[in-house]
Amino acid sequence: MKHHTLSAILVASFLSACSHVNSQSETKKIIGNNDMIPVEEGGKNLPETLRPLIYAIGMLELGCTVTHIGNGVALTAGHCVPQQGISSERCLSESFPKMIVRWNYFPGAETVPASNCVKVLQTELNDKRDYAILLVDNPPKAKIDVDLTSRPKISTQLTLLGHPKKRALEWSQYCTLEKLHRDDTADTLQPSPSASSATEDKFSHQCDTDHGNSGSVVIDVSTLKVIGIHHGGIEDWNSATYVASKNIVGGIESAFSRAAAIAARQKSSADNSAASK
Repeated sequence: MKHHTLSAILVASFLSACSHVNSQSETKKIIGNNDMIPVEEGGKNLPETLRPLIYAIGMLELGCTVTHIGNGVALTAGHCVPQQGISSERCLSESFPKMIVRWNYFPGAETVPASNCVKVLQTELNDKRDYAILLVDNPPKAKIDVDLTSRPKISTQLTLLGHPKKRALEWSQYCTLEKLHRDDTADTLQPSPSASSATEDKFSHQCDTDHGNSGSVVIDVSTLKVIGIHHGGIEDWNSATYVASKNIVGGIESAFSRAAAIAARQKSSADNSAASK
């Protein structure tokens, strides 16, 4: 099983460069065999239950994975987006061209649909959580539902899909949810306001990853719902942030409300335009 630690893209402003969180993040770790499998068009080489999900996964041009969860709302890791100097009203690509998302990128694909306007609605990057909630234009029809109500039990079977090293979509096969063993960001990022419980919103897993899998959602195999957002790892363990945490639940609910309001305005505008003709 191949494992790469956090390829941290700490973007302090639109013009800042990508950087690793710590020197250990550059060390390649192999645990057993490399289980990542390139996903064929249509997911023909995946279990049937996972095939509809592959069209909801996108690649951020900067080098991370993004997942559409419905109505143009998407998730990725916090270290994949700027943490300062951003406005939720502006498209990141206006100042940072690599902030666009490409969808349906499978082996052999020559052209793929893209979201050229990516807005950061909420993001957090500290020793407690690492996530970003995005609003994108031209989203795919496919989506992956999110479990905002509960956290799975330890040993729950998980799976993960993503774009390691900006490659076409790959499947990491299966692993299990484990308590947080060691977090690659604990000693390198700013302490969270409640440092005494800094790890309560994170968990460990051993699904294969590589640089570029940052932001991949972690999926509960039994429900096919998102339960976490992968952000990196260290030694023999990968780590992720639970989505069923107060900050993230509120952010996602707010994002869906904003998306619904935008859709309503667009429909009203279209109706008025049609009526005036």
